[in-house]
Amino acid sequence: MRKSLIALTIFCAIACAVSAYALGVGDAVWNIQLRDSADNPAVIPDLGSKVVMITYADSTAADANDALSTAVKGKSYSESVFRGQGVANLADSKWIPNSAIRAMVRKKEAQFNTTILTDADRSLPTQWGLGNVDDMSIVILIGKDLKVKFINYGTVYNVDEVLALIDQEIAK
Repeated sequence: MRKSLIALTIFCAIACAVSAYALGVGDAVWNIQLRDSADNPAVIPDLGSKVVMITYADSTAADANDALSTAVKGKSYSESVFRGQGVANLADSKWIPNSAIRAMVRKKEAQFNTTILTDADRSLPTQWGLGNVDDMSIVILIGKDLKVKFINYGTVYNVDEVLALIDQEIAK
């Protein structure tokens, strides 16, 4: 009985510690150092001055949220108020060399007419407390106030709700 109680206490302490670092709606974010597709230093453009939707994915989940990206592109949001920003997780792409991933990133940049950043050392999930991001696509919607308005791990199925949230944030 005593061992069970100790195990439960340890589990609860770990669960609380992990959840304390999990990024959630309402949390504030800040800009961090990443790289562009040519491996030059870069930061997330327009963070704090526009509504920004970040899609963070490794090579195994690179296409998981293409439906959302296509829907956002179809809305033709003004570049003066909104930015969609992809970030490729190179650190968890175990079997593909970074040079090959950067080539795939440049192809996506052409497909969506955007700049996609890269993260070779898990800077974004570490500094923002995203937890385990291996084999995942994470979508984070950030308002001009640098607060998270939406976060989703995996494929976003409620595309219309995300578009409505973007509209709402742009209108502020």
